[in-house]
Amino acid sequence: MSAAYWLLVGVSIASVALLCALLTLVIRNVVIVNVFGVGLTVATLVFMAADFSYVIPTCFAYRISLGMIVPDTAYPDPAQALTAGWAVTALFLVLPLAANLAVVTRRRYLR
Repeated sequence: MSAAYWLLVGVSIASVALLCALLTLVIRNVVIVNVFGVGLTVATLVFMAADFSYVIPTCFAYRISLGMIVPDTAYPDPAQALTAGWAVTALFLVLPLAANLAVVTRRRYLR
């Protein structure tokens, strides 16, 4: 159970934090970032049980974590879900990280 929890927390927080950091750097409006967070939470809740939920990293982390505890809740095609889910999750981690670094270095926040 502990591994499932840390997988869920790690993937969810990392992907959401990087996207919100990018929005904060680009838009500089806290209200829009909060609305984005609420929207992502609602999308996660709506698509959580769908068979294609592996394309949303927060849903993917939830279903994989839950599947570790209750095997009946796992994806119908685990190989496809794991391959596509980890690929999408990696993109949601690498692309915002690269964009954050580009914005920070372009605006010369780092000296």
